[in-house]
Parts: sequence; C-alpha cells; structure tokens
Amino acid sequence: MEERIGFHYRIIDPPAYALVIKDFEVPIWQWSRQQHEEALKRAGLTNIRWHPLQFPPEQTHHLVGWAWYLDNPSCIVLSAEKAG
Repeated sequence: MEERIGFHYRIIDPPAYALVIKDFEVPIWQWSRQQHEEALKRAGLTNIRWHPLQFPPEQTHHLVGWAWYLDNPSCIVLSAEKAG
C-alpha cells in the first residue's frame, strides 16, 4: 500500500504513531471515534456526523486497490454544529 499512497505508519505506543514518508518522520496520534466525539461535545458542538471516504460513482473501478485504505483512512471527515 505504501507504493500507492506514498507513506506508512510506524507504531510507537498507541495512540502515538509516526507518519513515515521516505526518510522523514512526524509524530501523530490516533484517537478513537468516542474520544473525538467527547472532545467535540466538551467544546459545545452538537449534531456530530461522520462522513466515510468514498470514491465518486464513476471511479468505483479503483475500489479493488483502495478498499483497505477506505476501511483504514489516514484522515477523518466529520461535521458538527455549534449554537451561535
């Protein structure tokens, strides 16, 4: 998969990981869905919605090579609202 997306992760001590791109490493953290939602709620956000990564319908022929990444994305997409 690294050849396809250009990077990989090195496990340090979860939730701590390292994002590795060739000889460059940067620390990252991976929190659970529950931890994200708790933090968003503490910040006063509501109506939290998670949006899965998806290929456009006309590109679904690429799914075979990307299925693992879509199940294990390196980013999240979510939306929430804060009363004004």
